[in-house]
Amino acid sequence: MYPIKHLMVEQSSAMPSVFSRYGIHSVPSLLIVNQTTRMRYHGRKDLQSLINFYKRTTGLYPVVDIVEETSSNSESGPKVFQLWNGASLKETFLMEPYLVLSAVFVLLRAFLYFFPEIVSRIMALWVAHIPHLNLGIFGESRQLLAHVLHLIDVKRIWSKLKLCKTRNFHERARNARVWASSLASVSLGETSSTRIFPSRDLGLPKPYKGFPLKLRYSPSSALEFSAIMTAEAVNPKAYPLADAQLTITILDLVQQAANYKQLKKGANEATKTLNRGISEFIVMAADTEPLEILLHLPLLAEDKNVPYVFVPSKQALGRACGVTRPVIACSVTSNEGSQLKSQIQQLKDAIEKLLI
Repeated sequence: MYPIKHLMVEQSSAMPSVFSRYGIHSVPSLLIVNQTTRMRYHGRKDLQSLINFYKRTTGLYPVVDIVEETSSNSESGPKVFQLWNGASLKETFLMEPYLVLSAVFVLLRAFLYFFPEIVSRIMALWVAHIPHLNLGIFGESRQLLAHVLHLIDVKRIWSKLKLCKTRNFHERARNARVWASSLASVSLGETSSTRIFPSRDLGLPKPYKGFPLKLRYSPSSALEFSAIMTAEAVNPKAYPLADAQLTITILDLVQQAANYKQLKKGANEATKTLNRGISEFIVMAADTEPLEILLHLPLLAEDKNVPYVFVPSKQALGRACGVTRPVIACSVTSNEGSQLKSQIQQLKDAIEKLLI
C-alpha cells in the first residue's frame, strides 16, 4: 500500500534492550524510523487510522485505493459464527478458553435464574442415592490401634531411651574426670619462664596479663575449678563477682539446667527470659570485652527483681552450657515440676548474700 520497507520483529526474537532503545514498552507497536526522526503510533488499531498516520508522517498517499470495509465485515460474519459450530468447538476452546468458560458461566447463571428449584432437587437426589458408610470400621480400627500400643509399650521404650541418655552422659563425665585428673596442678604467674597454654586447649579461662591466676582441678566434676583473681584483674563493673566456691556451684547448676532444658544461652536470650518473667537468675562472664554489652542485664534484672551474678570466665561458662564456644551470659529459667527447684532457690539465696 505504501512504498516503504516494513520489518516485523517478534518480541521473543529480540533483546529487551532493543525495545527499550526505541521506547517500546508494549506490543503490538508500530514505529516509523528514518535517518533523523522516529515516530511511534499511539492511535486506534483500525485501517483508516493507520492510513492517516502514514499520511501525516510520510506525506505519501496510498498507491492502492481503499474500499470500505463492508465486504470484509460481511466476510468476517460467517467466521464468527463458524467459531460456534460443533466441529470447531475444540479449536475454539484451545484458541479462546476464557471466552468459552465465560459463556458457559453466563449460561449456567441464566439457567439457575429461570429454574431456581433445580439446585434443591439435585441435592435431595444426591442425599437419597449417596452410599451409606459403615461407621463400625472406625471402632474396629480404634481397638486395633489400642492393641498395637499395648504390644509396643511406649512408656517402657521411652524410659529405656532416657536411661541410655543418662548413661551416656555419666560415661562422658567419667572420661572427662580421667582426662582432667591426668593433668597436674597448673600455676600461671607473671614470670616469663612459665609456659602458658592457650585457654581454648584446656577449656580454662584466659589469664590476665600481669595478674596472677591460679587454677586447680576438683575431681567432683569435669567443669569444677576455682579461680583466684586479684581485684585489679577484674573490671570493677562486674559486680557481684562469685568467689571460687560459688563459681563451682553456679557452673554445676548451669550444667544441670542445660540437661533439663532450663537454660537459655546468650545475652539476647537472657533478655527475652527477663522480659517474659521466666528467669530464675542471670549468670554473666566477667571477662567479656567490652563489658558494656552486658551492663543492660543487671539493670533489667534489678527491675524484674531477679538475682544476677558474674563468673570469672566466659570459656568455662560456655563449657558448663554444653558448647565449645565462649558464652558471655545465660539465664536459668523456671519450671514448676523441675527437680532443680531446691538447688536453684539455695543458689539464689547465695547470690543475694553477695549484695549485702
